[in-house]
Amino acid sequence: MTWNENDARKRIRDSFNEIKGLSLAELVKEMNLHELALKETRKVKGVHLYLDVVNFADELDSAKEDKAKLKKLLRDANVYQRLMRDLLRDTDGSVRVHFQGVRLHAVFHKPYDTQAGADTDRLSAANTFVAQAKDLAALLSKAVDRAFTLEAGIECGETIAAVNGQAGARELMFVGDAANVAAKILTGGEGTRIGPEALKVKLGTPAALPAKWKSQVDDEVKAHPIDSFETYQPTDVAIDYEALGLKTADLVPGGTFFADIKGFTKHINSLKTDAEKIEALRSLHAVRSEMHQIAARDYAGDFLQYQGDRIQTIHYKAKGSRTWANKVIEAAAAMVRAFELFKEELPNFDLGVTMGAAAGRTFVTKVGVKGDRDLIALGLPVTTAASLQDDLATAGSIAINAEFYGLLGEDEQEEFTKIGDHYEASLKLKKLLAKAEGRLFEMNTPLAVSGDPRTGRSVTQSPTGVRPAKSYFSK
Repeated sequence: MTWNENDARKRIRDSFNEIKGLSLAELVKEMNLHELALKETRKVKGVHLYLDVVNFADELDSAKEDKAKLKKLLRDANVYQRLMRDLLRDTDGSVRVHFQGVRLHAVFHKPYDTQAGADTDRLSAANTFVAQAKDLAALLSKAVDRAFTLEAGIECGETIAAVNGQAGARELMFVGDAANVAAKILTGGEGTRIGPEALKVKLGTPAALPAKWKSQVDDEVKAHPIDSFETYQPTDVAIDYEALGLKTADLVPGGTFFADIKGFTKHINSLKTDAEKIEALRSLHAVRSEMHQIAARDYAGDFLQYQGDRIQTIHYKAKGSRTWANKVIEAAAAMVRAFELFKEELPNFDLGVTMGAAAGRTFVTKVGVKGDRDLIALGLPVTTAASLQDDLATAGSIAINAEFYGLLGEDEQEEFTKIGDHYEASLKLKKLLAKAEGRLFEMNTPLAVSGDPRTGRSVTQSPTGVRPAKSYFSK
């Protein structure tokens, strides 16, 4: 299946109209933000926190083929994330957005602004959580003989909470500077980074980690023996996501793809009225839905998660055959064309897309307890793809690592330019499809012609088709 422009135009309009009547209100009372209805959003004054284990990807990469080391590392990561989830639950007024790999995104939104000193109290809660998380990680390090090197990014301000995305893949998201800055100030090194707005708030001394956590660490380690964890390689059958948890899919290689709406946070922050923001949020819903359609449904990717205005999918042989890397490149080209359609179909939308993809050994699993689990991908290709998209790709382009480039066909490789250690391309879907169609003629294989003359014909391989009398590329 490939992306169809006429179908896309209809989907974009339908998605925009799907949330006609969207409401935007202040969050002033207790509610489960994960259960927001599709047509309701909330302005949330609070503190955004990202907490990352900065040495994890390197440790995973260094384990290589040593299954014993891999199993222990995956067990240790699972226990770490369970402990952090429980510590966050003990912090009043906090919300776990999700784990992005081993990176936690959380929001501290209580007390509300009706209480004096609310900013200080929320920031103090976030600061205390970080301090206690570091102490908790130190306890776990002693129990499992592994270092957990933590970095935190903290920023405060107003963001907009929404549960958004295609049906079956809707997730809580926050739009605004506080969420963006807290993620952007991370450097990949140990320490706590404080955003400019959070620096204006005076902090007290964080409360100590309660003594009960020593026994809880021991209990979690005992309850999750290393031998209960298993890795497997989905070489012929696609990943069974319901089976993940103690089981981890080992993609050798796997590809991670990120696509991000460039400049959306800046755009929504520039809007003055609620009506303008509601219109932008309706457009965001339509854009993210179509991004999901392209990356996960039209080009054989597995949807992993939304991260604000960014989507993450994974790609591998069992799902996309030996051409899975080429499919990612075609998906990226379709994404570029879709953003041209967004400008035509959505009011006041004039934003672009940046994309990144990386190949290499990738692990996919779930963390948490049944009914409250996050689907995550782990490995150096994941952090590499995120960095390529966020730091190196220019608007309307995709940046890929060398291993991904090596998996592409010759026609796809011709589209890329080497820049330092990575490759970058601004892709045109029609050009890629013309090259693909040309290969069919060149191979002198049976072909079938389909489609309507009014909307365009397509030529595909078919065992019941007709073999051309000669190659269209014969000299």
